[in-house]
Amino acid sequence: MEKYDGWVIKSFYNNKPFLMTWLFHSKKTDVIKDYEEITGIKWREERRRGGLKLVKVKIVEVMEES
Repeated sequence: MEKYDGWVIKSFYNNKPFLMTWLFHSKKTDVIKDYEEITGIKWREERRRGGLKLVKVKIVEVMEES
């Protein structure tokens, strides 16, 4: 099993940082392309402002007890 499953963008714009899970991809470049297409904002500019960060993610299944 691989160490990580893919990449997502983490946003720091709210008081509570969150992962933009709808942008999940196995390659960093695919995540950045999707972000730019959806928002119309350049990734590089937002990253330099400190509002976004590209992070590696590992998908795990959480079972709920009945």
